Amino acid sequence: MQKPLPMDDQKTSIIWLDWERGAPLADIARAIEKPSATVFHICNIMAVFNLAAGKGTVTRWV
Repeated sequence: MQKPLPMDDQKTSIIWLDWERGAPLADIARAIEKPSATVFHICNIMAVFNLAAGKGTVTRWV
């Protein structure tokens, strides 16, 4: 079984920007050709980092 390639910065930024705009996770996943669970996981990680960094509150939870 081959290990999947790591997520690059371009795909991560696509996830974050589309998620902030309110795009459905399924649409974001299709755009970057990754499973929805991956998008969900990345969105949760980025939301926690923003909260920890004091960048306000996250108003849109997945």
